[in-house]
Parts: sequence; structure tokens; C-alpha cells
Amino acid sequence: MKLVAKIATLLTGVLLGVLVSLISTKVLEHHLLDKQMKLSALGTEPLSGLKQPSDADFSQDRIANAILVDSILTIIQNYYVDPDRALDNQSLIEGALLELNHYREVSVSDVDEGHRRVQIGKMVTEFSLESDYTFQRLLEDSIHLASFIGKSDLAKNEMFASSQSSNIGAFIYLNALLHSLDPHSGLLDQEEYRELKQGTEGSFGGLGVVVGIQNDVLTVIKPLPHSPAEKAGINGRDQITFINDKSTFGTSLQNLVHHMRGAPGTEVHLSLLRAGENAPRKIKIRREVIQVDSINAEVLKAGDYPVLYLTVDSFSSRTSEEIKEAISFYSREQGIKGITLDLRGNPGGLLDQAVKAADLFLHRGRIVSTSGRRPEVEVAYDDKDEFDLPVVILVDGETASASEILAGALQDNNRAIVIGQPTFGKGSVQTVFELPSNQALKLTIARYYSPSGKTIQNMGIMPDVWVQPIFAADRNLNLLGPGRYASERFLANTLSGAGYQEVPTPRYKFFYQRQSISGDYEKQLALGVFHELFAKNEVPLTEEKQRATYWLASASGYVNQENRVREDEVERYLQTKHRVNWVDTRHPVVEPLAIVTKLKSDSLVSVLEGRPLTVEWEVSNLGDHAVDRVSVFLRSENLEIPTQEQLLGTLKSGQTIRGEMILDLELPANPSPYSLFLGSSIEGWPVMKQQKELRVLVKTSHKPQLSFDISLVDEQGGHEDGILEPGEKAILEVSLLNESDIEAHDVKASLANLSGKQVEIPEKVSETIQTLGTGKNVVVRFPISVSEELISNDLHFGLTIDAEEYLVPLKRDHLLKAIPKRR
Repeated sequence: MKLVAKIATLLTGVLLGVLVSLISTKVLEHHLLDKQMKLSALGTEPLSGLKQPSDADFSQDRIANAILVDSILTIIQNYYVDPDRALDNQSLIEGALLELNHYREVSVSDVDEGHRRVQIGKMVTEFSLESDYTFQRLLEDSIHLASFIGKSDLAKNEMFASSQSSNIGAFIYLNALLHSLDPHSGLLDQEEYRELKQGTEGSFGGLGVVVGIQNDVLTVIKPLPHSPAEKAGINGRDQITFINDKSTFGTSLQNLVHHMRGAPGTEVHLSLLRAGENAPRKIKIRREVIQVDSINAEVLKAGDYPVLYLTVDSFSSRTSEEIKEAISFYSREQGIKGITLDLRGNPGGLLDQAVKAADLFLHRGRIVSTSGRRPEVEVAYDDKDEFDLPVVILVDGETASASEILAGALQDNNRAIVIGQPTFGKGSVQTVFELPSNQALKLTIARYYSPSGKTIQNMGIMPDVWVQPIFAADRNLNLLGPGRYASERFLANTLSGAGYQEVPTPRYKFFYQRQSISGDYEKQLALGVFHELFAKNEVPLTEEKQRATYWLASASGYVNQENRVREDEVERYLQTKHRVNWVDTRHPVVEPLAIVTKLKSDSLVSVLEGRPLTVEWEVSNLGDHAVDRVSVFLRSENLEIPTQEQLLGTLKSGQTIRGEMILDLELPANPSPYSLFLGSSIEGWPVMKQQKELRVLVKTSHKPQLSFDISLVDEQGGHEDGILEPGEKAILEVSLLNESDIEAHDVKASLANLSGKQVEIPEKVSETIQTLGTGKNVVVRFPISVSEELISNDLHFGLTIDAEEYLVPLKRDHLLKAIPKRR
């Protein structure tokens, strides 16, 4: 296939990609060597405002920066999807500066027209961007900025502490430049590249356990079948308190997963605490190659007929083969009559696997086309591996990239009914260029389109049956769901689609109240469609009935009935609970400009760290007709800022509604403003042209400096001071001191027992001090009792200190020496 060497990936946490390069590492190494030879003889001018370079400026680090910068800029200008942007030298460096300015340590300002000043800490540099800004000038300025950043405080930022890049300055600068192009291009360090390969290969060296953070401790969700974790007897809800000698209390999940993974054959020592057990168990596990299946299969009943329900988590190297094997097996063993492909929450992965999966259901026809430097088309081939069973696909706002290709291909070829919510809208293709030192460049090289030529970028796949949940809540806040404004069209620097496209209209659309449904409504709806189809037609279906439009027509009575029932429930709930008129009165379609959204405050506001932000708004209908089902939202490209949405209901012609939103901004101070966007939606679809930007400058708030000590006091029943013994009672005393000249409010000390039943904390495990004045000291006492069945040599506790003024609580482990009961 022409697109086997291409990849569609989503940046939403875990990055999925493909280990396919347009040039090999060896070729690039020769290219870099050639660049190094040219740069050695370059003799470039110093940047404006800088001293003449010394011999140190031509150190190995600077040469390494020059090689990497030159190579990446050359690749961008030769392969990036948008040549106009890639060849605009001045826009490239301006974009990089804009991205760098988002870091707290960096300040970028205009000296005068065409001159820029970059300040990081006490380091300052200036340079000019003259009108004739050549590639040579871009190269020189980029090399200097990379070296400048590498010597600055930004390179010491903790967010780069885990980076294994040997030239961190160039890594930071080039990532800023790449992220200014689009959210999916970037440099990958060794760890990120390793994770990328593991995600696409479907295997990695590890323990085979799904984990999360619960109560500040690494907790097992489930062990994978046949994994080292399962063989070692690890169960769901087990707490992993130590990995080797590293405590998991108060540590990020990403950091801990890094410690669990490693080369197959190496050993990991875990401390495992299970509810009801006396003490943590110490176990030793040898890492193995963990094969992760990308699908889960089960057979459900649609009336009397079996239907295969396939959940596809991502598209890795064997996904299409896994789908084929599952369908073949259950067709043979249980005689399935239909297939539901659940692509909800699927972030994408390998493009070629999405193409092969689509080909399993298509005898002929276009699957996907791409438009980049070299347009290409993928088509289906008629072979023995195709399946003619009717298909329903479930999608949502997190269905992205390769999963959108599969959904769009089957929808456009009339081979599947699509049910759910509009998808993410990532219609771009990335390729990975391998670099020396196990690093990589991930670059956007093309846009892709569904078989009918519809752009997916920023639009997504519109379901045939759009069912939008309404959530129950005490306040009119995010009733349509909290994550609705995190899709591709709302990402910073998102790549444009190929021209504006009108919002597609679904065949059916209705809202339903989530709490009125027992179980998964979209899943139930798919089974209901199959039940209606099979009840009205002879099974298996004849060839002339093998089309999605016929299947949906057969189930139209059922879908219409669901529409009426669910809409009535929603309208009653919203009117009764929130006084919102959510009735669809079938008014004529209005132009989007009829709805005008305004901020009632200045476009730039200031707020102190940790303090709430109040945003006043108004929404007006300037059109000649009423507009139904209007909502107003406040969102940010920064996913740390929570989205807020309020339902307004029907706006009559000339009517204006005013209100306010209050955001708890748990964000650190930043010299550059954070951007918020106020907008409105009609029928759950955003009116993109009506968004208003609000820039929020978060200023440093003076915080109290709290210090604390932990000590063991009032021991009763033991023989040795400072050491816990079987049957002993004692007090764990926490002494808190406010060392600053600022009062601390709502100071809370919490104690976590990580030692099992061998220790009991008879009374409350947290205490709150309303006010801790400047220079004041307070003592919090936690009584503890030691079991007669003391097993461990050390007893493990976790202490958390929080205050109203803190964005992040203080967390500390504490181990107390113990003398186990002699046996």
C-alpha cells in the first residue's frame, strides 16, 4: 500500500505513532556529517547585540546544536504539509519565539521594529528580523538561540529533567518551532521515542499491569492475562508502595511507570499492600515482553441473534489481523450475524492498520486519500478476507486519527451505521524521521480525506445517529460533558482544514439523560438497531440489502421512538431541575452570526495564583427568528484550565441573556497571559466564528512557607525509645512552623497508613488548623497502635500538608524503625 510508511497520531497523553522513516539513521548520519563539515567553514556573523564569538562558541555542544538545527530545518522545508508556512523563514522563528514566551522563565519583547529581545533569568540576547530574512539567517539565529537556551535556567526546568537529549537547548528551541506549526509535530527524546515505538508495536518490556494513582499511592487496576504480574499473584486494588527503593507516595504516574518498565529479563522489587493484610509483601518480578492486544471481543444478543462486539483501543502493528481473527473465530464458533466496532476513546495509531481494517469490510472503493507534497489514494481490494456482515460503529469526541479513517471509510462506502458524537477531527498524517542517539522527529506531512472527499481536519466524522448525553448535576454546568472543547479544532496552532466546510447534518440527532439509562446507551442503541434489522429481514441478508442506508431505514421506527422518549426525558429534566427551556421548536435555520457572544470585562485581566476568576458574559440573538438549544462556554487551549459550559435554551429574536462563570485557576504565575475563549453553541455544535478571547495574567501570590518535623513521642508498652515494638502505643507528632510573614489558612495535615493492619490509627487521620500566623508553631498529634503481629522492620507512613494558599500540597514519606515479633 502506498501509505504504509505514513502515520496518523493523536497527542492526548499517550502518543501513538509509527516507526517508519523516510530516511534511515545511517543516511541522516551521513547528512549530518556533511552539514558539520559545511558549518565548520561557515564563519557566520555574530547575532545583533552579541559579543564576537569566542573559541568556546565552537565547542562540541555548539557544533552538535548546529548539526541538529540545520537538519531539522531542512527536513521541515522539504517535507512539511504546508510549504508556504515551511518556507517562510521569518514566520518559523517568530512562531518559535511565541511558543518559548509561554514558559515562565522566558520573556520575549520587541526592542523596536524588526528587533527582538529574549530574556531568560539574567541572560539577555537581541537580534533582528530584517525584511529579507533568508534561510541562512534563520539557521544562524536558530543555532545561537539553541545554545543560549542550553546555558539558561530554562534548560534546568524540571519539566526537562527527565529528557535524555544530549543537546537540551536545541531540543527545547526546535520543539517550540515545531509546535508552532501544529500540535502534532515535535522532537521526541529517547524515552518519548521508546514509548512511541512500544505503542505502535503493541509490545514493551514490563510487568504487565494496568495501574493508576489512588489516594496518592500507585494502585493496581488489573494485571494483564499471562503477564509476570498475574503469575506473581498481583490483584486489582493492590497498592504498590515501593518500586525497588522508590516510594510511590505522592509521585506522578508517568514517573512511576518509567520505573516499572525496562529491558526484558531484568528484575523489579515491589512492596505490595493488599486490603486486609497485616503488612506489605515484598515480591520480586522479572520483566518480560508484554504483548498488548488492541481489541477486546464479546458476543452479545440482539433478540435471538448473536452480534460480535469489538472494542478497538488503538491501531498498533497487529490490529487489523486481530480484528480479522476475532470475526473469523466467532463467525465459525457462534455464527454471529452482525458486528459492532466500538471506536470510542480510540486515539488512533498506525494509518496502514486502519486502511487494512477498512479493507476487511470493503470489496472495492476508496478508503482514504491524502493531500501533501505528493497526493495519494488508498483503495480496497476484492479478496477472500472480506466480511459481509452488517456493521455499526460507535464513536465519540475522543475517536481520532486512524479510527476516524476507518469510520469515515465505512460510512462513505455505505458499509456501516455510525452512532455516537462527532469525532475528534484530526485529519493530518505524521511521519517519524529517526535521528541519531535514539531520538526522532515527528512531522506532519499530509492532510487526509474521507472517500467522499470530506475533510476530517477540524471537522471530524459526523455520526448518522448523533446521540448527545445530558448529565445530572446540581448546577447548570457542563451538563453536556466536561471534555467537549478539547478536540482538534480547539488545539493551539491547529492545522487548518482544506477550506471551510459546512457542518454536516446527521440523519438523526437527539439528546438523552445519562442517569435515566442503565448501562451503556450507545451500545444498547446499536443492539436495538440490529434487533430491528434482523426482525424485519431474512438473515443472512441478501446482497441487495448489504448497505447501511437500508439497515438504518429498517430500524427507523425504533430510532424515532427512542428519539421521542429520550428527548421528552431531557426536556422535563432541564426544565424542572435547571429552568432551561430545551425544547426544539423547529425554527428556520439561522446564520451563525445571529448569535453574538460578548465579554463584559476587558480583554486582559489579572488574577492572583490560586484565586478564582469571575468572567461576565452576554449572549444575544440578533436574528429574525428564535434560536433553540443555545449554550455558552468558556474554554482554554491549556488543558489544565477546566472548561465550563452553561445551557441557555431558546433565545427569542432580539433577546439577550447575561451571566457569569467562576473558574478556579489552579495555575502558577506566568509573565505571559493564559488565553481563554468565550463562545456559544447551537444544538451542541460550537459557533466557531463567534469566540472572544480573554487573556488572563496570573500573578505571583505570596505564599506562606511551612516547614514540618515528624517525631515519635509518648511511647507506651515498648522497651526502646524511637523504635516501635509489638503491642506498643505511641503518638506520631507533626510540628508545623510558619516561617514566613504571611498567615496560612485552612492548613491541613493528613496521615496515610501504608503499613497494613500491623498499625492502626484509632482516631481521625487529618486535622485542620484554621489560621497559622506568622512565626507560629502548632503541633498535630496522630495516635497509633502497633499490632502484636508486627512483621516489618520499617513502618511506612505518608504525610500531606496543604493550605488554602498552596497550589500543590507538600507530601513526604516517613519510615519508623520497628522490631518485628520474634517467632
